[in-house]
This record gives sequence, C-alpha cells and structure tokens, in this order.
Amino acid sequence: MPNPQEGARRVQRAKAAGRGAHVPREIPVGFYAALTIVAVLGIAAIGYSRYEVNHPVSATSSQSPPRVGQTWYTALGIEVCGHFEPVLAKGSGAASGMTALGNGVVKVAPKTPAETGAAATLVHFLDAAGVRVSTSSVVLPGHASIDVASVCGQRPVEVRTATWASLLATRPTIHAGTTGVRMLSGEVVAVAVVTKGATIAQPPTAANLANV
Repeated sequence: MPNPQEGARRVQRAKAAGRGAHVPREIPVGFYAALTIVAVLGIAAIGYSRYEVNHPVSATSSQSPPRVGQTWYTALGIEVCGHFEPVLAKGSGAASGMTALGNGVVKVAPKTPAETGAAATLVHFLDAAGVRVSTSSVVLPGHASIDVASVCGQRPVEVRTATWASLLATRPTIHAGTTGVRMLSGEVVAVAVVTKGATIAQPPTAANLANV
C-alpha cells in the first residue's frame, strides 16, 4: 500500500519547487500591433470623412468628361422623312458650351461644371441653338418652319434619334425622342422625324467630322 506520509512529502516538495521557479512573461507583440493599426486606420477614416464634408463633389463634377477646358466634336444632322435639312449656322448654340461649326459638326467644350459629364446632352444643345423638333413641325434658326405633313404626307410619324459611335459604325442605336442622348466624342447623331420603322441614315455632312 502507498505510504500516506510519503505522498504528503512529495506534494510539499512540488509546491516548494513551484514557488522557486521563475517563468518569464511573453510580451503580446501581435496584440499591441493590431491595436496600433486599428488606431491609425480610425484616425485616417475620420480625417477623410472631414475632408469629404468640407469638399463635397457635385453631380456634374468636372471629373466626368467632357470637362471644362476639354473639347471634342460630334456630327449632327436633322432629317424629316428621308430629307436632311440644312446644317445649323455657324455659332448656333454658342451661349452654351456646345457650338455649331456650320458644317454639320458641333463643338462640345463645356464652359461651366453644369455642362460637363452627363449634362452635355443633345437636348441642352438644341435648346441653346433654338432648334425645335416635333411630329408636326421642325424649327431651325434662320429658316422657315418646316411643316412635317408637307414632307411626310398624312402618314403618322414619330421623333427618333439615331447615334453611331463613329463614322465607321454601321449599326446605330435608336432612341425615342431626343431626351437622354449625350453628345459624345467622335459620335454621329441624326435627329429624325420619320414614319414608324423607317431606316435612319447618317447625315451626309457627317464626313466633316474627320476634318476636325
């Protein structure tokens, strides 16, 4: 049988040995490094948030092309049932950042941030140039109002806009009306009053785009 006294002596020796041993403590470097990184990121986030508050970016930011100081060109023609009307006179739309060059090409050069990016639209230019297009008439500055019925007959018509990404593009994108169409660099645009399903061709003056 085990000797109880011997067992007690062993327990006492073990306790004494434990009190005399020195176990070095490890410094939790990873833990403190993580705390430092979190603190730095938090300070950076607060600083960036304050910058955003003090420097808000508007919806028509000059960071979105076309920007103020940037210039590009778009070909534009207006068709009424297969007949392209005269090109807009040079200087048409000059009050805006988009100006007709008198050869079927429009210079797009925003003057203010309000004309940059998505705000550089076909409607914006037509309004500035005094152009009015509807299913009953077409008004071009310097010309008599065009009666659509006299050109298209009594057939029902609609206003559509065809856009080609470039002079070499063969298949246009068709838009209902003129709203939502942007004036993009190197693009060809045809505003047309035509019968439903009629094919819309590129304006004959679109080739002038290659000269600018």
